[in-house]
Amino acid sequence: MDKLQFDQLISLQPLKRVQIRSIDWSLYQVRVQTGDSLVLLYAGKAPARFNSLGQIKDKFEALQVDRFQLVRDCCSYDEMVGQPETVFPDFLETELHWKP
Repeated sequence: MDKLQFDQLISLQPLKRVQIRSIDWSLYQVRVQTGDSLVLLYAGKAPARFNSLGQIKDKFEALQVDRFQLVRDCCSYDEMVGQPETVFPDFLETELHWKP
């Protein structure tokens, strides 16, 4: 399964992990762990996009989720200025302790 619609999540409960990827300021995408892999959440034909963590929290409030994880990828500064990638990427991964 490489695409997952929100209405499919009900049958997958309890969800092991919901990973929230911060892809820009106030722009988030969600991946859900199914088995050993993370699958991107879609809204129709396009990946689901959210403008705040609160929006995501509200959307998943009625679902059983074991853990929420926020991930911020590496900064794109090196790529923007034409430098090779740094040895120490600024990667952030943290647990969100939202009540089930």
